[in-house]
Amino acid sequence: MEFRVYSRYPVTFVKGRGMYLWDSAGKKYLDFLAGIAVVSLGHCHPALVKALKKQASLLWHTSNLFEIPPQKRLAELLSELFERATGKKGYVFFSNSGAEAVEAALKFVRKWGNLNGKRKVVSFRRSFHGRTLGSLSLTGQDKYRKPFSPLVDWVEVCDASCVFEKVDGGDVAAVFLEPIQGEGGVIPFDKSFMKDLRELTRKRNTLMVLDEVQTGVGRTGRFFAFEHYGVIPDVVTLAKGLGGGFPIGATIFSQELASLASPSDHGSTFGGNYLATAVACEVVKIVSEEPFLDRVRKVGKILEKTLKEISGKFSFIRDLRGLGLMWGMGLDENVQVGKVAEKALEEGLIVGTAGGNTLRFVPPLIVEQKHIDEMRDRLVRVLEKF
Repeated sequence: MEFRVYSRYPVTFVKGRGMYLWDSAGKKYLDFLAGIAVVSLGHCHPALVKALKKQASLLWHTSNLFEIPPQKRLAELLSELFERATGKKGYVFFSNSGAEAVEAALKFVRKWGNLNGKRKVVSFRRSFHGRTLGSLSLTGQDKYRKPFSPLVDWVEVCDASCVFEKVDGGDVAAVFLEPIQGEGGVIPFDKSFMKDLRELTRKRNTLMVLDEVQTGVGRTGRFFAFEHYGVIPDVVTLAKGLGGGFPIGATIFSQELASLASPSDHGSTFGGNYLATAVACEVVKIVSEEPFLDRVRKVGKILEKTLKEISGKFSFIRDLRGLGLMWGMGLDENVQVGKVAEKALEEGLIVGTAGGNTLRFVPPLIVEQKHIDEMRDRLVRVLEKF
């Protein structure tokens, strides 16, 4: 008997290199899902393999009762990048996943709110913040929420149209949002909306928490997606691409929230351990270089153009949404996106799905035009079957 929380494809992968995976039968696949936006530098990137092997031969774990040198280096790198983007210092807590990074943010928002007489937290419809009870309470999709209700009762999920009214009421401690809603259907927030919301939250002494678990670490062509919007958040959560495939989460706090932290307020046995942070240091060093990010932006434009060309060929493709190397292709309801993804797999192409009957493209950041051309040819063959 299985504990059936995963709907798995009938494929077992045994090897990966760069943009490609091979299954147990030797079949080769082009990967435009990257482990759900995780394998940021492709499979088995030489620099990450080298860093992992080196650290694995020295030391794996001591716990956070002791100083961990690669953890300190990674915290310094992320803090420097946050300060470069915002002009403010960032203070980092490390965990093992995106949900844990969000939980850390929610806890310290709660502590800040208790000190400031603000008890509510607001999030958005179609959002996805994780599956732990706290992060699930923030997630604005009933299919995830209903089986586990009642959830945290001081979190309220709102439509974008009513969030300003909620914040203007004065008792909201924080607003949580993804700059681009990933699981909800790859839906970017409008730049003017983000700026207006940030202005109102400042006016009402409300925190802005940006969940960049999927959009962060170069995915959109900037290290942080919020850099496209011209807003300065109070908290940012990262995970997925941060470890390039090795599990790690990070929560970056502004000084105001970091100053509230006391020993035993929060913790993690494995968070920020030697192996995870040694690998993540290499990821951050590579991805944060401006020439690398510039290349992501340029190849992202090529991907956008290619997907638009494909969209023009098929009447059942409704729209295209995204930024950088994070795109969603909305399909009419009479074409099931899950079936499209299955047929793509048969064609040797790995793509993802998301809310709103959306086909999701989040390839490794090392993708080149030749890979995009290959994806186009395979995807067109698949879509012609529908």
